[in-house]
Amino acid sequence: MNVNPEISDEFGDLADELKQAIPPLPDAALQRVQGQMRQEVARADRRRRWRAGVMGGLLAASVAIAVIGYALTFTPQRRGIHVIIDPPGTGEVVERIRFAVRSASIAPVVERPLVRLEENRALFAD
Repeated sequence: MNVNPEISDEFGDLADELKQAIPPLPDAALQRVQGQMRQEVARADRRRRWRAGVMGGLLAASVAIAVIGYALTFTPQRRGIHVIIDPPGTGEVVERIRFAVRSASIAPVVERPLVRLEENRALFAD
């Protein structure tokens, strides 16, 4: 069936006529073409395998970096801190804090109050 009405039916068998008009290739030429085709297909396969290997290596490296980063970030840091575990009820905590004061009184001397409570009672009362 001719789809294009502008082309006459005399060209319908053109493809078959051209195939019959072309002389067949000798076996040596066919073997040479098939050898070249196999080389090209093998080269394309090697490239595809190389790309897959590179992508797999990058994926493995990124997973390794993520695992190492997680391990370094979320493990407890022990920088010379020794933890001694005592049985329950036997431990004793003693804290001593040293600080320096200017005089015997810790409170500074204030001539006038910092906040005038009586005048500003409306600000903090319910």
